[in-house]
Amino acid sequence: GSFICNSFKNELLKGEHDFDAQIFNLALYPSTAVGTTYGGGSTLIDQTTTTYSSTGEVSTTIPDGSAASGYVTGGQALSLASSTPKLVGSVGIVDFADEAWSSATFTVRGGIIYNVSNNKTVAVLDFGSDQTVTGGTLTVTFPAADSVNAIIRIQ
Repeated sequence: GSFICNSFKNELLKGEHDFDAQIFNLALYPSTAVGTTYGGGSTLIDQTTTTYSSTGEVSTTIPDGSAASGYVTGGQALSLASSTPKLVGSVGIVDFADEAWSSATFTVRGGIIYNVSNNKTVAVLDFGSDQTVTGGTLTVTFPAADSVNAIIRIQ
């Protein structure tokens, strides 16, 4: 259920995203915000999402009612993995270093990658099921940086 946002495809052609010069964040959302087509209970984040919004983002409590911690609204800045963006054969790819939230207590189902300079979304990530961390570290591991698996691929 992870995918490139429809709007990103057009914005890329218009030069609105520069992975070498702009900052991209990963914001996290619970299942109540993930699109119904992708196993969630909402349409707050799905392939039609065009801009970052804190609406529905990880909140101050987790499902059991206890306090959430270790997450700041807006998510965290992603670091480009070495040597990307690049061309692998005939496929352009962008890859990020794995991202971790430490001392965390919250539950997430997915997230969005967005351009901080203009709040425009790039991709929506679906983790496949709720991921709960309690007083530990949540790590988002990005797939291999190749022409078949990279998180962002232009074919």
